[in-house]
Amino acid sequence: MRVYVTPFDHNTKLCSGPSIDSGFVSMGQVLEAMGPSPYPKTPIYGEGKDRVIFSTFIFSIDGAVT
Repeated sequence: MRVYVTPFDHNTKLCSGPSIDSGFVSMGQVLEAMGPSPYPKTPIYGEGKDRVIFSTFIFSIDGAVT
């Protein structure tokens, strides 16, 4: 399985960059490395408006709202 990481603006809920391969091969690896998340199927990390989401699918190809 491939796990992607995508930056997004928490205030607008819009992607602020493209989804890229995170290097993790499972969500279990993400949670083990990054710590618990209230959303284990799509873990979200970060503070303030700038956050990242991990997923098994691509949220954004070019960083725009796609």
